[in-house]
Amino acid sequence: MKHLLLLLVLGGCILPLSAKQDTISEKRIYNTGKVASSPVIDGILNDEAWKEAEWSSDFTQYLPRNGKKPTFETRFKIIYDEDNIYVGIEAFDPNPDSIVTRLSRRDDLEGDYVFIDIDSYHDLRTCFAFLLTAGGVKGDVLVSNNGNNEDETWDPIWWGEVSIGSNSWFAEIKIPFSQLRFDNSVDGIWGIDIGRSLYRKDEMSLWQHIPADSPGFVHQLGELHGMKGIRPRKQAEVVPFVTGGIKKYDPDSENPFMPGLDRITNAGVDAKFGITNYLTLDVSVNPDFGQVEADPSVVNLTAYESF
Repeated sequence: MKHLLLLLVLGGCILPLSAKQDTISEKRIYNTGKVASSPVIDGILNDEAWKEAEWSSDFTQYLPRNGKKPTFETRFKIIYDEDNIYVGIEAFDPNPDSIVTRLSRRDDLEGDYVFIDIDSYHDLRTCFAFLLTAGGVKGDVLVSNNGNNEDETWDPIWWGEVSIGSNSWFAEIKIPFSQLRFDNSVDGIWGIDIGRSLYRKDEMSLWQHIPADSPGFVHQLGELHGMKGIRPRKQAEVVPFVTGGIKKYDPDSENPFMPGLDRITNAGVDAKFGITNYLTLDVSVNPDFGQVEADPSVVNLTAYESF
């Protein structure tokens, strides 16, 4: 379960993978529906749209005691409209002061968090994971090969807000269909699972139980029924940038190229276009490398290139 391993590493603990024979759990089903009005993403599940959906709970521990009941209950709702899918999660906790709400960078999760895995292709091999901490930090992972490969650099556009109540904390998530990949489905079935990490007890619980000895997890996801009447979106994102600056230094009267003042300007654009439901084109014109993560430093004392 490589993807679950990734989530646990992000949460501060490590789960060794098992190569035992796979055990298929009985698939759970959540029935969703299309709503006319869209909820406001504020971390408070009081919109009229949420009243049209039913709660689902009865989570099961994945760690540390696989198959046992979790310490605290978790429940969720799922709805969708013409352009987005919405997930509302309530994570019960009688001690809200003990909820860990640390701030961190995106994809580097610390503290309590919840997540949703979506197999929108329903191919039992790939899924999109969206994670949200109690501190409002987001994480997202593109999973393939039944959970054995993941891409942490995948950064889709989605929204998530949280709030903490007297005996629970809430997560409200909005995911545009343009950030997912799916076909026109007659049966309207997607793979789905909801999970929660309780930081102070190193505990993870799942809506769809997954045995600890499973060699993969995407094929084990539960089923989301009712995803009908939606069509695949062709993604189109254009992100231009403009930078400017002034450099001052001592002028050199003998050098016409050193007047003492240089004006620095730069511009470019990054774009992403969905050619088909299975093919995405990324384009960069004069990329702004100051906006990307730096590669880790490598000290190479050998006679061979690192790459």
